[in-house]
Amino acid sequence: MHGMYKYRSSGANRFNLHLLGSGTILLQVLRAADILRDDYSIEADVWSVTSYKKLYDNAIETERYNRLKSKSRSSFIASSVGTKKGIFISASDYIKAISLSVANWFPGRFVALGTDGFGLSDHRQELREHFEVSAQHIVWAALTCLFAEGKIDKDLLEKAKYELIMTGENAS
Repeated sequence: MHGMYKYRSSGANRFNLHLLGSGTILLQVLRAADILRDDYSIEADVWSVTSYKKLYDNAIETERYNRLKSKSRSSFIASSVGTKKGIFISASDYIKAISLSVANWFPGRFVALGTDGFGLSDHRQELREHFEVSAQHIVWAALTCLFAEGKIDKDLLEKAKYELIMTGENAS
């Protein structure tokens, strides 16, 4: 294993949107991809990240090799996701710094969602809401990035905010 693999391809990913999930949060990422597709007609590729450390080590070693040998070898990240600018939303049960350690090697916007701090609840769903790593928060992060890049309009973003954040549907 090199640290990540494509878990599910969207087919028609017109915005080059990628959702990265680790551990049990991969289930939330898959649910987020379904919500994006079913409720907003936005496709996303889903990646399972098994080791940010392996991705980091490979990227650092690739940079070192290219610098010392005057070559242009691609890192595993680049050979996996390509070089076309996109949006990458990373969600995990780890602190955000873990996934941010590889953010520079992803082409485009990279957003890290993680569980910084201590939990404040006895239930997993409430913890995911608190740390904003639930499916709804992953969808919201993707939509706000798409809006910031001018790929969706304000009406869609406002509709999503109401559905995902304001109405409490994220508790269902």
